[in-house]
Amino acid sequence: MTGVQTCALPISGKPVIGLGRGGLLETVIDGETGVLFPEPTVASLIEGVSRFAPGDFDAAKLSRHAASFSKERFRREIADFVAARLDEAAAGPGGRSEKKA
Repeated sequence: MTGVQTCALPISGKPVIGLGRGGLLETVIDGETGVLFPEPTVASLIEGVSRFAPGDFDAAKLSRHAASFSKERFRREIADFVAARLDEAAAGPGGRSEKKA
């Protein structure tokens, strides 16, 4: 399963069961948006699946959490970050504008 898929499932109100490593640690909240198991072993997977109860997950909450990883949010935050850095650069050292009057 890819990182995109782990965001797409919650948008549709479906929780995720996955290995608690890598990108899943950033996109899945154990017990809230899915179930994470700690080791890449059969025993760990069985433990994770045994903790999974579909009725424990709120589809609306899953969708809201997944929306926080949207392209629109990413674009907005990158644009805001770049604009802030450009403003800082234009202000120059000490916060004064480097533009000549």
